[in-house]
Amino acid sequence: MTLFCIYIFNRYGDTIFYKQWKRPRSVPEGEGSLVGGFIYTLQHISSQMSTTGTGGLRAVQTPFYKLHYFQTLTGYRVALLTDKDMNTAFAQMVLAEMFKGPFTSCVTKCPTYTHAQGVVISGSEFEEGLDALFRSKKDDMNDPVALSVCVSVRIDCGGWLIRCACFCLFCLIPLFTVY
Repeated sequence: MTLFCIYIFNRYGDTIFYKQWKRPRSVPEGEGSLVGGFIYTLQHISSQMSTTGTGGLRAVQTPFYKLHYFQTLTGYRVALLTDKDMNTAFAQMVLAEMFKGPFTSCVTKCPTYTHAQGVVISGSEFEEGLDALFRSKKDDMNDPVALSVCVSVRIDCGGWLIRCACFCLFCLIPLFTVY
């Protein structure tokens, strides 16, 4: 399991945090804006295709990497880029823990941080907390049996055939793949 980088966007679409670990290439100029637009567009398409209108974007896989997506109720969006073998349910659980732990303690409760347009996360406390969280979860990342229960369910939603790939054991979030 390899982590490449993480982007955190606020509700205005600004990149408020970026960290890279093992990137195969250098970061091109404006990549944060491209990633933000990409996840915003896919989430919008996903919510339009959904019968509930909430969408269901959790991850996008390419032949080279996997982009994991997580959004909070307050509008913060996260894009975590990993190798393509990373378990999506596990990534969702870790990103939820990130918002409950380091993000809440180092950003939300920080009196100097304002949740306004153009404000970025500064200081090293959040970055150190994020690194500690990923280090503590490293052993669990390679154990797919402990992470999810795989089922095969076919759902026909108005002409779209959806297969439910697996449920996260921690939060029972269904992960959908459109075929």
